[in-house]
Amino acid sequence: MKSKIAAAVALACLSSVALAQSKMGTDAGWYVGGNIGQSRSDMNSSDFNSAVVGVSTSKDDNDTAWKLLLGYNFDQNWALEGFYTNLGEAKAKYSGIQTGEAKLTNDAWGLALKGTIPVHQQWDIYGRLGWTYNRSKLDTSFIPAVVPFPGAVASNGWSADENRSDVLLGVGVEWKPQKNWGIRAEYENYGEFGNKLDSYGKTGRSDVDMWSLGVVVRF
Repeated sequence: MKSKIAAAVALACLSSVALAQSKMGTDAGWYVGGNIGQSRSDMNSSDFNSAVVGVSTSKDDNDTAWKLLLGYNFDQNWALEGFYTNLGEAKAKYSGIQTGEAKLTNDAWGLALKGTIPVHQQWDIYGRLGWTYNRSKLDTSFIPAVVPFPGAVASNGWSADENRSDVLLGVGVEWKPQKNWGIRAEYENYGEFGNKLDSYGKTGRSDVDMWSLGVVVRF
């Protein structure tokens, strides 16, 4: 649901930019920025919930996340941004007749088109639509050994790495106390990470989003 809402708002912002006629905006040029906030990695239940009777699963899917970006403003309405985002860790813990942990680490590289609507001399709203290269790393440990999927050999733990691409959707608001810098508050959905946990080379699936505050400096 969140991703659908973000998509609708982002596309509305992008499609409305062409109609926005305001002299209050940023000039063409480069800028850099950084964000810090909280990520939520929704670990897929069919991949991470234990199917063993007598074992309970608890998940901790929130963590600190941060982002670095480099952007170029074509005019007051359109910009292109390249970014790296570290989305932190998510954990599934198992207790009962079997104990263990599955730790999932996610990060992403990407490129996004940013469409801005100036609404005041110091305030903009914007939407971001882009492409991400999502990377996941899974580390697990179990006592006693577990058979994680049909046909697997029992194991006390394993690691896996996977990469995949998805669509980035984002919306935000920026306050510009000065022309050459601003403060952003934004929401981003990075799509899906990993693949179905049906072999030891797979990390399991997670859907990841992020709320953050950031600062941009223009040159």
